[in-house]
Amino acid sequence: TPAPAPPPVRGYVGTRPPTYDAEPTALPPAEPDALDDLVPDTVLDGARYGASTLRAASVRGDSARYRGEPRRD
Repeated sequence: TPAPAPPPVRGYVGTRPPTYDAEPTALPPAEPDALDDLVPDTVLDGARYGASTLRAASVRGDSARYRGEPRRD
């Protein structure tokens, strides 16, 4: 019997390709006087409860980063 055909090669994960380039090709424009308008890519937080320490990180996804949108978590 013939070997089964290999699965098709996809350039993306999911039902459709992304609507943006895989990596930013340049830094986003920023005005030094308007840095409060920038949206952070990463937020770190932590807490200590008795002997336990909790650390958390939230990272903005590629789509939100590309579009300049805040995280939705």
